[in-house]
Order: sequence, then structure tokens, then C-alpha cells
Amino acid sequence: MFSPDATISTSIALRNPRRRQRTGSDDPIATRQNPKRQRRSGLTSETFKPFSLELNNAAELNGRVALTTDGHSAARSRRNTPTDNASLAIRHRVSKKHDHERREDKCETNVVLTKNENYVVTRLTTTPIQLQESQSTETWQGELAVGAGVAVATTQTQALVWRYSHDTGRTGPTKPLIIPLLHPSNSALQPLPLGFIVPTSPEPGLLIVMPVSGKVTYWENLSNAASVDPGRRKQQASEGTVGGLLSGETITTITEAEPHGYLLTLSTGRVAHMAIVDVQGKPDISVQFLRSNGAHAGGLFSGLRSVFTSSGWRRDIAAVKAGASWKRGQRQCIIATMSGTFQVWDLNWNGAHSLLYETDIKSKLLASVWNSGDFFHDKDEHPFQILDFVFLPHDGLDNQVAKSTSHDDCKLLVLTALSGPDSCKYNLLALKLREADTEIEVVHPVSCYTSPSPADAKFKPRLVVPAPKQTAFIVFEKTVILVSLAEVEDTPDSQLQMETQTLPDPFQDSINIRKDKAYRIVGCNAQPGNGAKEESCCIVMVQGYGVINISVLPAKEGQSSFDRARITARTKIEQAIFYGTKPQNPLDFSGHPETQFGIEDVEEAALKISQSIMGSTSAYLPQLVPALDQLLQLRASALGELIKHLRKYHDDVSQRIRWQLLWDAEKIAAAKAVCILYSAKLDKRTEGQKSYLNEVIDCIHERYKTQNDRDNQEPDGVRHWMIHDVSQLEYLFAYAQETYEVLLREGKEDNKAINVVEQAQLINEANDYQMAILEAAFNFRTANSASYGLDDQVVIDGILQNGYEDLPSPWTSDPLVYAGLYGQADTSQKFLVQHGNAADEDGFPSLDLLKKMAIDNARQVDLCCRSYGERLLFLNSKDDPQLNNERKSLEKDLSAIRNQFLVNLVEIGQAKSALRLAEKCHDMVTLAEIVVEETSAAQDVLSTPNSHGSESEEEMQVKLSVYRDCVDRYFTTWGSIWADAFFTRLISEGKSGSILDHAQKHRQHVTAFLRSSAKYAKVGWINEVLSEKDYASGGQHLRLLQRDEADLWSKKIQLSMSKLSLMAAKSNKQVTENQGKSLISDIDRDLGGVAAQEKLHAFLVPILRETLNDSIARTQAVMGKYGDRFVRHKPALKHFMENSVRKVVAGEVLAVEEIVDVLTLMDEDAFNPMDQSDEAFTTERFFLALQLLHSNSLDVTDRAHLELLEKIIWRRCMIQNNWTQINHTELKPDTEVEVETGATALFKTLKEGFKEDFWEQNPPLAPSSLLGAGTSISSLQISPRYQDTPDHTLASIAEDLQTEDEALEDCIDKGRLELWWQGVLEAAKQSARQESDQAGEEQSRRMSMETRFKARMDKQDKENWVPKDLMNRNAVRTDEQGDVVMG
Repeated sequence: MFSPDATISTSIALRNPRRRQRTGSDDPIATRQNPKRQRRSGLTSETFKPFSLELNNAAELNGRVALTTDGHSAARSRRNTPTDNASLAIRHRVSKKHDHERREDKCETNVVLTKNENYVVTRLTTTPIQLQESQSTETWQGELAVGAGVAVATTQTQALVWRYSHDTGRTGPTKPLIIPLLHPSNSALQPLPLGFIVPTSPEPGLLIVMPVSGKVTYWENLSNAASVDPGRRKQQASEGTVGGLLSGETITTITEAEPHGYLLTLSTGRVAHMAIVDVQGKPDISVQFLRSNGAHAGGLFSGLRSVFTSSGWRRDIAAVKAGASWKRGQRQCIIATMSGTFQVWDLNWNGAHSLLYETDIKSKLLASVWNSGDFFHDKDEHPFQILDFVFLPHDGLDNQVAKSTSHDDCKLLVLTALSGPDSCKYNLLALKLREADTEIEVVHPVSCYTSPSPADAKFKPRLVVPAPKQTAFIVFEKTVILVSLAEVEDTPDSQLQMETQTLPDPFQDSINIRKDKAYRIVGCNAQPGNGAKEESCCIVMVQGYGVINISVLPAKEGQSSFDRARITARTKIEQAIFYGTKPQNPLDFSGHPETQFGIEDVEEAALKISQSIMGSTSAYLPQLVPALDQLLQLRASALGELIKHLRKYHDDVSQRIRWQLLWDAEKIAAAKAVCILYSAKLDKRTEGQKSYLNEVIDCIHERYKTQNDRDNQEPDGVRHWMIHDVSQLEYLFAYAQETYEVLLREGKEDNKAINVVEQAQLINEANDYQMAILEAAFNFRTANSASYGLDDQVVIDGILQNGYEDLPSPWTSDPLVYAGLYGQADTSQKFLVQHGNAADEDGFPSLDLLKKMAIDNARQVDLCCRSYGERLLFLNSKDDPQLNNERKSLEKDLSAIRNQFLVNLVEIGQAKSALRLAEKCHDMVTLAEIVVEETSAAQDVLSTPNSHGSESEEEMQVKLSVYRDCVDRYFTTWGSIWADAFFTRLISEGKSGSILDHAQKHRQHVTAFLRSSAKYAKVGWINEVLSEKDYASGGQHLRLLQRDEADLWSKKIQLSMSKLSLMAAKSNKQVTENQGKSLISDIDRDLGGVAAQEKLHAFLVPILRETLNDSIARTQAVMGKYGDRFVRHKPALKHFMENSVRKVVAGEVLAVEEIVDVLTLMDEDAFNPMDQSDEAFTTERFFLALQLLHSNSLDVTDRAHLELLEKIIWRRCMIQNNWTQINHTELKPDTEVEVETGATALFKTLKEGFKEDFWEQNPPLAPSSLLGAGTSISSLQISPRYQDTPDHTLASIAEDLQTEDEALEDCIDKGRLELWWQGVLEAAKQSARQESDQAGEEQSRRMSMETRFKARMDKQDKENWVPKDLMNRNAVRTDEQGDVVMG
């Protein structure tokens, strides 16, 4: 039984030699069945396929039998197997497939549940429907026989057997078998029966053990077990009982220890050995308990007595594993308790067994665990358990399962658990188990899973380490943990990382079963992998779903353990979005807290995933599908699942990442629109005609698209672009417009010019593709922004209205996009303007095509405005000086482009669209322009007979009425914004009077607009007087208007009308008495300035009449008479005087400085003293200049400037006469001296001032105080007049003024002007007083004469008109003046 060479031949040799040997063709069961019983079987010839003699990973090596990772033998002796291997090969010939053929078969049937670079999880589709019922309340217990490829699942009443493997080289039921149990449990609360597949030839057998009763049932083959005849099924079964069970004791696990021997673990901690055949190979059930004194008399198993004497029970057994045969006839068995005790047993084939040694290694395990990482603060407070263990390959034995080469050397991998308050720390420890000194070689902490195993879990944690022993699988009821056992390569990098303690942990990951479903793991085993690929495979049975295969892929060539060490956020997210959305997928992709990633890693992963989907580089998406729209839909769905996953599990993803993901999804949506349009155009194209989209893609520069190798079976450029380059959609957009220009240019170069019809078709296609792209993108953004967690963002027509501060530039407003849009829309408009009136003529496009292009152009303009507007919003949010210039330029461009496009839309017959777009863009300027132009055009047509064209008079009236209604609606909607634009347009069109037409309906807006600026004062005055009856505001309007008036006569009229309005306001109490007087006084001063200029002009009228009516000639005539001497050698002053004279001649308004220049620079000797008008003008010209200066009538308010001008006036006044000659008084009588001084400009000016009492507020200046005025550049720069004057010009002015200063200094020095000054001042004062007295006397005399004349006339009136009787009555009395006294 325990032969180390457990081959078929030795198995037979161990039987009774007297027994007749069966031939190779004998069937162990079929030969014993009579035909009648065989016909009653429910099985057919197709129920089983040939069972391969060659099981996976079953091999003989150095006389040892290879075991599976849980200690089960992978190569087993088979009952009734013939010794003639050659005959076996013939009888059981199975056509083997090559490895790649088997992989293809598997791919055809298995469903991939998840996949990444490290492992793949697949569902085996052979699972019976009973096990897939997730809603069923019935529980199952499962077992997988990997050698046979057959699985068994048991309930309290039945067993379900099926072949789960697709390997055609294995034998098993092709259809699920439901086998009722012979001894079903009578309570659903009892442990489930234990089922086990027994590999026999030619078909497997079935072993059932009832945990509570201990009853054992064994069918040598499944044909007997599945018989429909209950009697036959019972008759063909071998039955037995596990005797000596204690009260409440149950059988918990079955461990295969030999092809026909099993170790039973009991709930009390006892272990028993069970054989299902006797020494001759006949079915027979026998059970013996292991006891420590197994070498004493009484045999290997001495019965019930061992229950009370054995030291191996009353304990919590973690695992029991049977090792390999290390010596002929000998086998070892290891029992591990949860508390850390290991027992090594020696089992002999003749029935003897003995306990080799027992060792407690808990302290070593716990110490190693604590040294491997920081777990909990207190070691003693937390329970420590061993959960499972497996054998590991021994040194030098490669892929063989670990075997002990001596009694005290065994290599194990142990799974431990250290429990905390709310978590559990799991560890894998590789150790060499020895009796004297166990050696802990390495500790693998499990970092990706810390959840404690539920107390009510029906499935105990299992450790599975399949060949080639590079990966460990830790199987829980809802989770499978993958832990890499690969050794780190000894490289300089790894050594350095070990020294710096930065060596990454080995690869780990968790595969989780969904907790919201009734899925649970009920069985698992190591799946023999393909030796050529070295995959580590674990088979897991999931109740409610089926059998799952987990395959850890081998490392790629050149890939180190470092490369496989880290599970990235990208890997987890890709698994979730590509597999988590599949229907009925039992896996949970939400992850555990232990495997959560930082938000930066998640965001980076999300962007990379999105880009891989966009560029079709993702390993989870097909590269080619028959239909392009199907491929795009797959990518769109993947992007949709990506954002759903992020919002569900990583809702703290930044707005920037959300927008970038949304923009990627937009491009896919736009590409879908392009694909649909492309397919539609392909259906309409003629044979041999190349698609415009192909031309566009060919035209795109190589830098902006993936290289298409047409020689490498990639002839379709459009399909290639759709697969690889959707992420660069903006280049396709831009080149859609560029391609048209290229085709035109190439046609001219090849002397094959494209005609007008072809041009229209090309423009139309380019329009269609551009509109399809942007409209799809904007619509997708509007519809899905909330799905991306951007519902708090304001998105209107696909445009984000704010919040660009942390965002990159949107692709829909990339310069390539808005520039391409502008170019294409402009091209389309120009074509329609040029050829729109030639529709349906020979050689011209059809009317339908032109109408479509015109309608589409409105859509283009809309998209163009949106793209420009989005770019402006982006630039406005950035505080970057480098972007300021672009922003300013773009604002100007957008305003001009929008106006151009909207006005042109009217020209091509899309006036309604133009109005709608102007309203949408709130472009009041363009809206006003369109409304005014269209209204004026309609009015002109109606006012001109027979000029209606194709439209009737009624239609034109309706059109005019529509525009008027629009105007009223705009006033209601936009108020003053619309009013400003509309009225401004009317004024620019010369329709200022039309503004008053709206005063009745929209008086408030009309008044507000006209009051907003002084330039509207003329119309505003009329509105104030007629509509508002506000005379004060009307007067103020005109007063403000006159400040900028250039025409002297208009200025006088405006001031006069302003004064009249203010007087009316005063009369109507609209202003107070004081306010009215002040305002009117200001106007009077302004009128005084006008009067001064009129007086100057009136003085020059005689000269102007004698000259040609030409401004230049008249100016030269005035300068020739009055500007010859005084400014002859003063070029700068002469230039000023000439400009001022030119304005006087032209009737323009002069500034104060200009009037002063003319009045003070005229030659004194040019005046004719005999001419009364000359004498009067020369007498008062300097005084008039001083009056203007101090009246502030022209807003000269700067004091320094005022003082400078005042000094210049006085200086010019004093140097008009020769004071040196006047100073020579010898031989002159006083009368002559008085006449000479009285004739000077100084005397005349002083006298005029005294007559007006002007000097009381503005005293005259002494000659010495005038020296130096304006003779330097710095002294001139204080004047606003000279602030913008270049220095060289100021130097020339200062030089001329220096000449004046020198003349004054000469008068002071040689003419003693400083002394004469006081005398002339007194003389002028006396002369003014005398004239005043004479005037007073004359006025008194005149008034006396008027009084006497009036009295005489009153007396005559009374005598002539009053009756005499009335005059005599006392009731009537008159005063001295003849007035009637009342009362």
C-alpha cells in the first residue's frame, strides 16, 4: 500500500499472486455487470470520455511520488491496471493536442473575469447550473480532483459530479451527475458530507464521508454511483463506518495519503487513517486512529483504546498533510495545530505507524512575525494561530514538492494569523522543520489583506502553492490572496536597496468575491499548469457562480521581481472598468483599505488609462473590429466606466482630472460623429471617387498622426486614424480646412483646376466634418458634465463659464480649432456671396446645396463664436503676463470676426440666424447694426415705388413690423445695454432724430442715453425740453456740449440756448434762486469769452473783406498788417500768432492762450489813431486779454499757468511803447508828457481797469516782477499748453520770450519804467475817476430832464382823459408823480 514506486505495475504486484490477473482489456466494473443491470443505468456511452493514463504533473522522480501543494499525490496507482503498458497505450489512445491548441480550446470556452500583467482569472464554463444559482439557500461543500479534472459538490442529500476541465486527455462525465446519498443527513444544521473523487481506471470513483455519523460510502466508478436504480447504486457501493466517534465529534476534513488511503481529521483533534481497498485491491473500508505508541503490540491501529490514551487529540488541528515516501515502504505525515505544535508521523505500508517527534515552534513563529514588521503594541494580548501549511521544494529538487530527506528535516510554508481588535495580520513563513531546532528562513508579511476571517465562515482558510512554487494562494471564503515567493535577484541594485531598507515587498494582490451576493468559496486546489509556461494555477469553486481558475503568469523575458512587485492604481482601475462591469462577474473590484492608493497615483493612473483607451493601446480593447462605430463605442463605454469607478471609489479626484477625462470622452463622441458621417458619405460617393476624409488624413503632417504602414497590411488610412489618433482630433479639425486649400493649389499646379461645383462639394464636406466634431463635443459636454461630478460648474452650450484657474486650455478652443473654424466659415461665406445668385445655372452648384451651405454657415458661425469665447474665458482666468497680449488681441479679433460673420449672414439670406446668434452672444453692437440696416432697407423699399423685387409690399410691411417688435423686445430684455448700442448706431447712420421717435415708448432709455455723454447734448436738449420738461438738465446739456464745440457761432448759440433753458428752469422752480444765478453767471462768463473773440473778429472784418475768400490768403493779409514788427524776429511766437489768426478767420473757437497771443502780439504802430475803431480796439486789447484770463471762462484753473500768462500780458503791454524816448522829457511841457504817457498801452490798460474796478481783485503787476517769465524750459513746462511739446520747441519759445524780457529790462534801465510805473498808475486812476465823474454828472442831468418831461406829460394826460367831476371827488387822490393813491 505504501510503496514508494506507486506505478501501475507495482500496484498490481502487491495483490494476491494467486488471484487471476485481468487482461488489459478488462473493465473493472463493466465485466461484473450483467446486461440487464447495465441497461437500467442512466448513463450512456457519451457520459464518459477516455480517462488519460497520463495525469498532469504525475511523474516518478528518484522513486518518489509527486504530491499536490496540499500534500495530495498527483500520480496514483490505479486498480485493475494491466501490466502491459503497450496495450494500455493502444486501448486508451487519446489524441494529444499541442500546447497552443489546448490554449485555443480554453480561450474558446472560458470567460475572463479579470486580467492584468501578473495574473488572469477565468471562469470555467462547465459548472452545472445547480451550483450557479446564487439565489439558492442550499449550501454546498466542494472538492476538486485536479488529476482527473473532475469536481464534486455535496449537500445534505446529494452529490453533484462533473468534469470541469476542458482537457480532452482526461476522462470524466461530460454531463453533470446528480447522485443521491445513501445516508443523507436528517438535519440542515449538521456539517455537510465530505465528497472526494477517487482516480481509478478507466473512470473515477466517488467517496462520501458523513461527518456526524461517520458512515463512509465508496463507489469504484461513477457509473455505479449515478445509476438510476437505487438498489443497484447501493449494491455497487462499498460501505463502512468510522467507529469510536465521541459524542459531538465530527469529521472535518479528508486528506489523501495514498491512492486508496486517506487521513481523516476530527473536530476533537484526533486523526485517523482510512483505507478504501484491501491488500488485494478490492473495495473495503477500514479505519484506524493514529496514536503515539503505534509501535507496541496491537498493530498499527489498536482501536478505541487509542482514543483515551493518545496524546494527539483534544486540540485544534490547523492542517494534516501527507508527505512523500522517503524510504521504501515508509511515508511521513505532518499534523499542525493552531497553537503552533507540529507532529511528524511515520506510516508504514504494513500498517505500523509511530510518532517521530513533536515540536512546539509557536514562540519562534511569533518572534519572527514580530520582527518582520510593526503589528500591535502588545504581543501577549493578541491571539496567534497557524491556519494552514504546505510542503515546499527541498534544496536541489527543483519543482518537486518538499520531501523530508531525513527524519528531522522538512521544508514547509506556514500560514499564520495574528489577531488584533479589528484586524488580522497574516504571514507566510518558510521554515525547515526539525525536532531539535526549527529554522525560520523567510517571512512574507501579507500587506494587502488584514480582514479577520468571519467567525461563521464555513470555509477554513487554505494555503495553496502550485508548481512551480513561485506563488502562494491564500484562499478565504470571500477572498483569494496572491503572494509572490520568488527570490530577489542578487544584483547591485538589490543589494543597495537591502542595505538602505528600500527593497520593495514581493508582489501581492487580493482577488475579492462580491459581498452583496451569496457567493462564497467552497473548495480549492492547485491546478497543474503547463510545464512550458510555468504558470501557477489555483482552481476555486464558488457557490452561486461556478469554478474559477486563477493563473499567475510567468515573468516576461528580462522582467525582474522588482517589476512585478508593485500593484499599481492603474492595474486596479483597469480591472474594475474592463471586467467589473461585466454581468454576473462575481469579483469585487472596490478593493480593500490596505490596497488603496494616494489621490496623485489615482489621478495619474486615470489619465494614462484614458490615453491608452483613446489611442487603442490598452491591452483590454481589441485593435480591430469589423465596424468602426463598434470600436468607438467600446472605447466610449470604457471611458464611461472609468469615470463611474472614480466617482464611486475616488470621489476626491480633482476638477482638473475630471475635465481632462471629460475632454477625452468628448473626442471619442466627436470621432463617432465623424465615423457616422464618413459612412453616410461613402454610401453616396461614386466609384473611383476618393473620400474627403481620406484626403484630410493624408494631408495631416506626420508629426500629428501615428505612422500608417500601408505595406504592413494597413491600407485604410481612415480606420488607422480612428484607431490610433483620436486623441489628436484638433489636428483633423484644422486640416479639414487646410485640405481644401491644398486641393485647390494642387489642381492649379496640375492644370486641372477644380470647377465651381466641385469647390462647393469640397467646402460642404469640410463644413460637415468640422460641425460634426464640435457639435458632438459640445453636446456631449453639456449632457455629461454632471456625470463627471461637474454639476456645480456652469456649462452653457458646452462652454464652461468660470473656474479655469487650475485647468489647462480646453481642446475645443485650441488655436488650431478656432483658427480652422474661422478659415472654413470665411471660405464658405465668401463662396456663397460670390456664387449664391447663380444657383442652378450651367456650371454652378444646385440651389439645394447652396441653401444647405448657407444654413450650415450659421452653425459654423455659432461654433466659431463659442470656440473664441471659450478661449477668452480661459485667458481671462489666468494671471499670466505672457497671455495678456493674446487676450487683448483675441478680444479685438472676436468682436470684429463676429460682426463680420453676422453681417455676412444677412447678406447670404440668413438674417434670422444672424439675429438669433447676435442675441445669443449678447453682441448688442452687431445686433443694432443688423436691425438698423434691415429696417432702413425695408423703409427705403417701401418708400420707393416698384422696388420691392420678389417681395410684395405686404411682406415688406410684415418684415418691418417684425424688426420693430424685435427692437421693443430688446429694450425689455436688455434695457440700457441695448439702448446704448441701438441709439449709437442710429447716430452713426445720421439718424439722430429717430432716437426721439422712441421717446414715447422708451422715454427712460432715451433720456438715460442722451444724458450719458455731452456729444449727444443737441438731441438731448430737445428730449429734455419736449419729453422730460426738464429745462435745467437741457441747459446743462448744452453747456457741457459747448466746451468741445469748435465753431464759434455754434458755441454762442449753444450757450445762449443753455442760458434760456436755465432761465426757464429758474422760473419753473426746477432750480433754486442761488443755483440759477450761479449757473447763468457761469454762462455769462463763457459768453464773455465768445464776445471777446467776436470783437477780435469784428476788428479784422475790414481786412477780410478786402481779401479773397480764402483762409490762407486772409490769414496772410492779417499777419502782413499786424504781425510784421513785433514778432518779426520771434519765429515761435509768430507761428503761434499765425495759427490763432487762422482760427479767427475761419470762425473757430480759440483757447485762452490763443486769444491772448492774437491780442498781445499785434503791432501797436499798425493801428490808426485817427480811426475810431482802431483806437477803441488798441485801447482795450490788453485789458480784454486780462479779463479773459481772470474770468476762467475757458477752464484755465491752474494758478501757475495763470500767473505765467498774466506776466506775459503785462510784459507785452509795457514794451509796446518806447519808454526811453518817453523818459527824455527835457524841453517838453507837462501837457506833452501827459499826452505821451496817456497814449501808451500801459496807461490805456490801467485806465480801463480802473473804470471797471478790475484792479481791486486783480492788482496790476510792477515791471520788475515780470522779468524772467517763461524764459526757461522748466518755467514753460508748468503750463498744460506745453506739457507735450518737445524740448527743442520749448527752447525756441523760451528764446523768443527772452527777447521780450530783454526789451522790458531795457525799458526799466534806460526808460526808468519802474519809476514811471507808479506815476502812470496814479494818472490812469485819476483820469478814470474824472471820466467817471463827468459821466455821473451827465447821467444826473439826463435823469432830471426825463423826470420833468414825464411830469409834464402826466399832467396833460389827466387833463385830456379824466372827467372833471371825477377829479373833484375826495375819493381820488394822486401823488407827486401823478399816480393814483388807492384806498
